[in-house]
Amino acid sequence: MYISKKLTVFFSVLSVINTVYAEDHFCPSADLVKKNEKNVQAWENNKLYWQIGYRGWPYAEQIGFDQAFFFPKTHKLDCRYKWINPQQPGTYLWTSVLLSPDANAIVEVSGTNWSKKEDFYNCTSGRPETCAFKIKLKKTP
Repeated sequence: MYISKKLTVFFSVLSVINTVYAEDHFCPSADLVKKNEKNVQAWENNKLYWQIGYRGWPYAEQIGFDQAFFFPKTHKLDCRYKWINPQQPGTYLWTSVLLSPDANAIVEVSGTNWSKKEDFYNCTSGRPETCAFKIKLKKTP
């Protein structure tokens, strides 16, 4: 009975881990970023933790996803959101939302919307659901 209970817990945990590491993930929606504008802590979205990385300007009522950057050397994923600059029509202001790093995970881009640049990947589709990425566990020696 005790071993059976332990195995059930183990397989439940393994199932959650497998779900996070096997599926495509996406940058958070603009609405969720707006909701967390003043949140200085990491916040959860679809089992991943995100944190606003740049707070240069107050957000407008409406913001939109702009593009995503992925830096393979550091496994850094940076999602960018923008809105019209009320001070200078025709220009935009932006914020950066970062995927919180996990010491045991490797991020990889997924899908055909990512463009390889010199030392990073860029996805400029304008919709977070088209900039997919996967998370894989690092192999232990």
